[in-house]
Amino acid sequence: MEVYAEFIRLHPKSKEVFILSDENLKRWRWHIENIKAMPHLERIEINGALARDWADARKFYDFSELPKYMKTRYSILSSLFPDRQVYACGSRINGEYVEDWSGPEVDEMRAQLMKQVKRTSDYDFFMDIPPKEPIPEWADFVLRTERKIEIPMWDFSKLPESEYENVKELYEAQDWSKLILIHNKYQLSFNSYCCDEAPVKRWYKWIIDGINDKTEPGTI
Repeated sequence: MEVYAEFIRLHPKSKEVFILSDENLKRWRWHIENIKAMPHLERIEINGALARDWADARKFYDFSELPKYMKTRYSILSSLFPDRQVYACGSRINGEYVEDWSGPEVDEMRAQLMKQVKRTSDYDFFMDIPPKEPIPEWADFVLRTERKIEIPMWDFSKLPESEYENVKELYEAQDWSKLILIHNKYQLSFNSYCCDEAPVKRWYKWIIDGINDKTEPGTI
């Protein structure tokens, strides 16, 4: 309860209820340490130059630097377009993002930078070809961007040839749990999947379709 109370104190806008679990404890502690590591800025002290400096200090330069919760959202977006390279961009990459647990100093920083008032920043992304497919309500496609970070695609070159037929059979049988185990065993992506089957289905469909059509999307 003490960890949760400290989390709420530091993130007064959060509506999260107290549910005790190892995962929640780890997450609360991560956010507590993360905000304590940030410069303490009183609302009245933030000016335009300081706001820009603070945002620059929060920038990300490589996908590996993003916190896990951001990686998870962006990996979902990438799985929607397995045949295209997807890039993370916008406020989450430029350091201007806000979360529902952010303190008032983040709102003030964004105000100084003329950013839109929001409770939570969208997950902006970019591709060379605009998507025709529907995207999640928490995401936003941008037509152009100055900064972008490549979201890693699944690397099927890590899958041994001895697994090819097995993968095809499991896909046809729709045995997603075993296909997840194969993904995790050979670390086909940075993710370690457990329960979310949707991205797994999309990535395996892409590679299986390529094999069956004898095209080369990244074929195994």
